[in-house]
Amino acid sequence: MRLRYLKEHRKGLYTSLLLTEKLYPHLLEIDEAANERMDILMPQLMKAAGVTEELKAADQMK
Repeated sequence: MRLRYLKEHRKGLYTSLLLTEKLYPHLLEIDEAANERMDILMPQLMKAAGVTEELKAADQMK
């Protein structure tokens, strides 16, 4: 998604990152940060919603 955003809305930055070979390291950094945030947020959201491993095993749709 970040790549599409850069191509469509930040063409100068996209071109600069691409030409300096920093585009893919930049995208990797963004991906790692997003995954770290998901790892932190998911347990918090599950706890707030009352989701447990037993509930997931018994009724996945709930």
